[in-house]
Amino acid sequence: AGGFAYLAECSKNTPSFANLAAYCEKLREMYLGRRMTLALQVGIQKLSEPTTEGIADIIGNIQADISGIEHSADYGTEHITTGIDMSLETIQAIINGDIWKYKTELGMSTIDSAFGGFNNTDFIVVGGRPGMGKTMFSTTVTETVGLKNKKPVLFFSLEMPVEQISERVAFHRARVSKEDLLSKQSGVMDGAWGKVGHCMKDFIEAPIYINDKPSLSVHQVRAEARRMSKKLG
Repeated sequence: AGGFAYLAECSKNTPSFANLAAYCEKLREMYLGRRMTLALQVGIQKLSEPTTEGIADIIGNIQADISGIEHSADYGTEHITTGIDMSLETIQAIINGDIWKYKTELGMSTIDSAFGGFNNTDFIVVGGRPGMGKTMFSTTVTETVGLKNKKPVLFFSLEMPVEQISERVAFHRARVSKEDLLSKQSGVMDGAWGKVGHCMKDFIEAPIYINDKPSLSVHQVRAEARRMSKKLG
C-alpha cells in the first residue's frame, strides 16, 4: 500500500547518518533561537520592572547578549593552511611595499617602523600622565587612519567636547595653530585661514566620527561602536 511515493516519503523522513549534518545544523539553529528568545525575554522583563540600572545600560546589556549569540553562531574554525596562506600574503605585501593593505598605519614613522604597523584586530592601550601627549597620539592616529587610509574612525571623548577634538585634528592637518588664525599679522592670519579652508575638503568625505557624551558606560560604548560598524559597513 502507498506505492513508490510512500516509500520515498518514508526514506526522506527516516533519520540516517546521511542526514546527520543537516540534523545537527537544524539543532544548532533551534538552540540559537532559544537563546535569542531568552535574551529578549530577560531584556523585556528588566525594562518593565523598577531597577537602578539606566535604560541605556539595559539596552547595552541586551545588545551585548545578542552580539554574543551572533558570534557563537560563527564557528571560526579554519584549516592551518588558511592561516599559513594569510601569513605568507602579509609577508609578500611587506616585500612589495603594500603592507598597509593588511595592517594599520598610525602616522608616526618611528612607531610604524618599529612595529611594522598594527594588525587590524589589535587592541592598543595608551597610558600616561596628564600632558604627556595621549590626545595628540589619538588625534594623529585619527587623521592618518581616517584621512590618509580612508578607514572608519570612531573617536570617544569622555572629557573634551567634539569642538576641541575636531579642532586639534583639523589644525594638525592644516599645520596651523589657533594663534595663527587669531594673529594680528594679516599675512599670517590669511595664510592660516587659507590652509584650514583648503584641508576642509578632505574632511567632507572622511569617515571620522566623534562621540563626546560624558560618562558613557562600557556597554554604551560597545553598543554605539556596533551601531556605527553596521552603518559604515
